[in-house]
Formats: sequence, structure tokens, C-alpha cells
Amino acid sequence: MGAWASAFNLIAWGYVAIAGWTIVRLLRAGKATFDDELTLSDRRLVGAAAFYLATPIGVVLHELGHCVVVWLFGGRIVDWHFLFYWGYVVPNRSFGDYGDFAVALAGNLVTVAIGAAALLHVLRRPANAAWNLFWLRIAEIHLSMALVFYPLMCLIGFPGDFQAIYRLDTAPVSAPLLAVHLAAVGLLWKARRGPAGARLQLVAGPLWDEVSTARRKLAANPGDVCALLQIAWAHLAVGLCADARPSIEAALERRPDLPAAHAMLGQALACEASARASVELERALADPALDPLLAATSHLALARIRVEEGAVQRALPHACAALRGLPRDPEAAQLVWDVAETLGEPTPEARGALDQAVTRGNAVARQGLEALERLSRDRALAR
Repeated sequence: MGAWASAFNLIAWGYVAIAGWTIVRLLRAGKATFDDELTLSDRRLVGAAAFYLATPIGVVLHELGHCVVVWLFGGRIVDWHFLFYWGYVVPNRSFGDYGDFAVALAGNLVTVAIGAAALLHVLRRPANAAWNLFWLRIAEIHLSMALVFYPLMCLIGFPGDFQAIYRLDTAPVSAPLLAVHLAAVGLLWKARRGPAGARLQLVAGPLWDEVSTARRKLAANPGDVCALLQIAWAHLAVGLCADARPSIEAALERRPDLPAAHAMLGQALACEASARASVELERALADPALDPLLAATSHLALARIRVEEGAVQRALPHACAALRGLPRDPEAAQLVWDVAETLGEPTPEARGALDQAVTRGNAVARQGLEALERLSRDRALAR
């Protein structure tokens, strides 16, 4: 290993020191870290615990995976190294191209299995948000290491497992495995950005604790409309529109005239049935009692619908209203900017909404305001 080993040992000792401090922080926090209220400090501590405290177990199991295959081939382990965050084992002999391939692959299959098991646990049996985040971080650490970072390290020269796994001498098995490997990375990337990723964002974030509280309320009182809307709002917030609809429709059965329910239903329908979504959103916005946050998100959804319909002029008031209600939201600022530029006219309404957002630290709004000012100067010069 040479210089690689020296560098990894130095890094590992640094991690050991951080792990010790992580344990101290966990002891000081007591049960609060893994209770039913996930705070920002909890997120940081849980993430640290998942890496610094759980990774050594994964390293042990990874190396044990190599050992098991060596023993199955009748070999012995003559040297080994373990420093919590990295390690290696050395068999007494080579087992041929395909035997060495199997030994190298075994440890990485164990790492992938740990990551997959942690991920399935979060999706199938979610607990509170803190524990869900803990298992999700373990899944991310193990899957990214085995499928991305470790192979890349071997590609740039580290004498690790993937130099034995992907060799021309074992091409009949290495080539199909590489195809599966790349497909797995692609599928996981796609899933992370789709509904599965949205669900993970929900169960591993503070909204999940609100969902759990609402579900307990519904267990005691199935007609609790506030609890139904709380569940719906949490799902809408991460983009799980289809999952939000049952709770919204159940709330509307009990309170047909509730503006909040109509606003949420319109937002849930915006991606699949824009005509009905418009009706629901306009009905909700016509009620002065609508919650300001729901009003802002409803304006944002309605502005998007109008843009998709090509009715840009009608989209601008809704986009501006959304940005006034959500002054720090970059998406709302971008929408106002895009609509105003499409119209070719930096209207006072658009500039006022962007200017208000700039005072709240919205960087996209600042860029949009500067772009509209340039557009205004260009129009003046053209005259």
C-alpha cells in the first residue's frame, strides 16, 4: 500500500478523534437526539453518528466477506490491517484470476448489501425521523462507497479490490458485472430524484414527525380534519402529490367548503389535471380566510399552470403574489423573472416583487432584478 496506507492511517486517526467527540455529544444530548422532534443540530449529530460510529462495523463486515471466500477456497489469512475506517486482508496465495475476482468482489457485495438493507429498512419500516435519517445516511455511505468512490479510487491507482474485479483476464464475468454496476448507479441516481427520493426526503426530515403525530391523532379520532390536512401538506411539500390526495379528499368529505383543502387539492392536481386544478386553486384563493402560506403556494401552482397554457400575461400576477408570500423562495423568484422577460416588459409589479425578495436575501431575485433593469435600459435605448 505504501504512501496510500500512511495517508489512510493519518485520516483514520483523525476520524477516530471525531468519533470520540461524536460520542461525547450524543451522551450530552441524551435521548433528545433520537426523539420525535428532528432539529437542525439533531440532523448534524445523527449524520455524524452514522458515519463515524457505524462505518467501522461496515469495514469489519466488508473484510470478513473477503475472508469467508478465502476460507471457502481453502486459503488462510496471513496478514490483515484494521483501523476503524479502512482495512485489508492478505491471503496466503492467489486463487487464480477468477478466484481472486471472487475474493475481491465478496467484500464489496457485503458493503452493497448493508447499504441496500438500510435503505429498505427506511422505506418499509420507518420509525421517527431521526432514526430514519440515521439508517438513510448508512445506506448512502455504504452504497456510494462500494458503487462510486472505491471504484474511482482504484481507477486512479489505489491497489484495491476493483483492480482485481475489472480485469481483461476475467472479462467474461467482469464485463457483465460492469454493466450491472453502471445500471445500478444510474437507477439509484434516478430513484433519488424521483418519487422514492421524495419519500426518503419526507421520512428522514422533520415533516415525518408531524405526519406521525397526525396519524396518532387520526387513530384516536378518524374525523380529525386538521390531522388529515397535516398529512396532506407534508406529502405536498416534498412533491408526493398522489400520496397527498387521499387525505385531502377525506378532509373534503367532512368539510366540503374548507378553503385549505381546496388549495391543497388544486396543488395536488396541478401536475396531472390542470383544468380542475385551476378551478380548485381559484376557489381557494377567492376566500380571504385562506392561510397566507397556502395562498402563496396556490399562487405559485396557478402561475405554473398559466405558463404551461401559454397565458403568460395571466401568469404574472400569480407569480408576483407567490413571491410576495414566499420572498426567500428561489423558484418563485425565477418564475417572476422568466415571465417578465417573456413578456419583454419589466412591469412595476414584477420589479416590486423582486425588490421585496432581494431585501430578504433572495439571490435569484437579485439576479432577476438586475436582468429586468438591463431589459428596461435596452428598451429605453431602442426608443
